[in-house]
Amino acid sequence: MPRPTKPPRLYLRQRRGREGSWVILDGGDEIGTGCGAGDRQGAERELARHLTRKYTPKVGGSNPSALRVADILTHHLKERTPKASADARAFKSFEDLSINVQRLLEWWGDKHLNEVKGATCRGYAAHRMTQPDRRIKDPAKLRTVTAATARRELEDLSAAIGAYHKEYTLDAVPHVTLPEKAERRDRWLTRSEVARLLWACLGWNWDAKTNSLRRTHRERAQTRARRRHLARFILIGIYSGTRHSPIVQARWIESLEAPYVDVARGVLYRRGARERKTNKRQPPVRIVPRLLAHMRRWERLDLARTNADGQKAPATHVVHFLGRPIAGTIRTAWVKACQDAGLGPEVVPHIMRHSAATWLMHGAAPIGEAAGYLGMSEQTLRTHYQHHHPDYQDGMDQAFERARERTGNRPKIAQETHETRRTKRGETKGQG
Repeated sequence: MPRPTKPPRLYLRQRRGREGSWVILDGGDEIGTGCGAGDRQGAERELARHLTRKYTPKVGGSNPSALRVADILTHHLKERTPKASADARAFKSFEDLSINVQRLLEWWGDKHLNEVKGATCRGYAAHRMTQPDRRIKDPAKLRTVTAATARRELEDLSAAIGAYHKEYTLDAVPHVTLPEKAERRDRWLTRSEVARLLWACLGWNWDAKTNSLRRTHRERAQTRARRRHLARFILIGIYSGTRHSPIVQARWIESLEAPYVDVARGVLYRRGARERKTNKRQPPVRIVPRLLAHMRRWERLDLARTNADGQKAPATHVVHFLGRPIAGTIRTAWVKACQDAGLGPEVVPHIMRHSAATWLMHGAAPIGEAAGYLGMSEQTLRTHYQHHHPDYQDGMDQAFERARERTGNRPKIAQETHETRRTKRGETKGQG
């Protein structure tokens, strides 16, 4: 029996005297990607483009045993290809989906849809968790893929199957078994920890032995220049509860395609009017006075920036590095600042949003207003943060007091009831 044909895949081609490069193996063809050995993600994007251009999936059937998983995934990828007029968020989402589809194809490419079951899904998750995480570039910090990453990839497989079933109606819809979600972290930053993080952005080191800050003047000056963008990110995150991406993308001038800040009105628009809506709520938020004072100063400085020739070169983004927008996410500066502030690896950028929600609950903010301010549902706020509210289950104190009063009267009531029963029994005997 001939071996089944493998789907298009990446291969690191090593040549003597030259740096290795990624190529696409498609049957007997070898297609260059133009990506070196260190650019695996770029090669995966080229493979995704190759799949959407060349591979025509065999779709339209309803029998799971006759449909290949590769066809379902490729069809889903083609359907999700953004139009030329789409915003940057849509292209970023498609890029993430392309990478996940490539990793799914490595395992599911030669399987049929009826083979999607609990055992194979668990096998995929176990297989992925033995592979190195390709996002980690530092060899000293290499780790394997987490269960959360495998779960996210399987969610894309489930979405592809669901979209196909909605279009063509499968005879039987396979169930994608997902790894269990990790327990939600209840870690949040205190005000002193945020202060230490901001001091780290200014070039100071936290000494846990002496509980004090230390560093030379020269070291502080160099570090302060490299972490100014991080200080802005921290202040916006802690006083608005905004997610990472809108903070990095926010601009000083009104935009239809990106978040922006209206300093005159004191409003942060987390999403441009033409940006695609997602499940993440991103309503406009009022800038509190403590943050607004910083933003007015930042805007004045950014719009007055000049280049080396003395010509005006204003910074367009609120959070920028030496005038240039942040490409992607803030990672290196955050890790180094947390180390200088004496904070552990569990402190990630998203913790600013958790801390903002927790601080609002500490301040006894109304649930409805706090949920609208943070851009989350009231149910989510009640489930994960309401226990920090000072009035949380406040009525229980009065309930126990009432129960104590009633318990104190219970012996008297029981005695009266017992005497009444004895009287009734005596009357019954007398009548007999």
